[in-house]
Amino acid sequence: MKGEQYTLKDLAKALNLSVSTVSRALRNHPDVNEATKKKVQQFAEEVEFQKNPIASGLRSHKTNAIGVIVPEIANYFFSQVIDGIQTVAYKAGYNVLICVSDESLEKEQAITRHLINSRVDGLLVALSVETNRYEHFDFVHRKNVPLILIDRVVAQVPASTITTNNYDASFEAVEYLIHKGYQRIAHIAGPKGQAITEQRLNGYLEALKKHEINIHEKLIQYGGYTQEGGETCTKTFWNLEERPDAIFAVNDRAAIGAMRFLKSIQVKIPDQVSIIGFNNNPMGEIIEPALSTIVQPQFEMGELAARLILKQINQEEYSYQHLTLPSKLTIRQSTL
Repeated sequence: MKGEQYTLKDLAKALNLSVSTVSRALRNHPDVNEATKKKVQQFAEEVEFQKNPIASGLRSHKTNAIGVIVPEIANYFFSQVIDGIQTVAYKAGYNVLICVSDESLEKEQAITRHLINSRVDGLLVALSVETNRYEHFDFVHRKNVPLILIDRVVAQVPASTITTNNYDASFEAVEYLIHKGYQRIAHIAGPKGQAITEQRLNGYLEALKKHEINIHEKLIQYGGYTQEGGETCTKTFWNLEERPDAIFAVNDRAAIGAMRFLKSIQVKIPDQVSIIGFNNNPMGEIIEPALSTIVQPQFEMGELAARLILKQINQEEYSYQHLTLPSKLTIRQSTL
């Protein structure tokens, strides 16, 4: 057996015991005498025996595994969420299976089915930007697997949700710019159709309305969550006859894209235009000038999602919870 993985049958054969006796001895069952337990456990340790988690899961109907689907793992926001999930799950004795959809609906659908067929006990998902159909989550519900949506959520999927206060935080950021005297505030919005996009856009619009500032459609551009999108939108703003004096971006990557374009044409930040991002990407502190942003509790979102999914896994019946965590406006040099 050198170099090979021992099974229960192999242990039983080597020790001249029944498979059931070996299994009970490894579980420290009281029906097995102490001498036999010690003999089995010592031999199992010597041959580095490992239980088969899939086989154990089939017997117990649990695999102690949680599936996680995120759009991209290189994104700082999602990497922090994953850290929070793993911290809680590990302490509870659960493994975390991390999968990346690459912002693709097709991949998200395939990964969802694969994880459910692999018998994960629960599923945590941040939707891709392409996700506009939700039949794959019907499959999750039919299999009675608890599901929680994180950050990117939709009303069409019955599930618990973990989000931050996108509307309030956006309102606060834009109102801060208004109090600083800015009147032509542009907004780089996220992908159309996403709840986050609408919530942050609505916070921007309501701040303008509250202070009776005219809303100009040309000062709202949908650029998505990328740096390239931020650059493209800002270039569009700068081709206007009346340019913006401040920009509020849907996230930091879009804001950094805006800054990059403005620097390329020698526009001074914040002297000529101020910029605020969203989600506190570490790059925002490194660039010059440092980027004002809205700090989201990403790690805490992951922790909360993990605690909630573990609670639902261990309850036969539960009601959906919709939890919103607060964010914080942090002012740096890009708006001073």
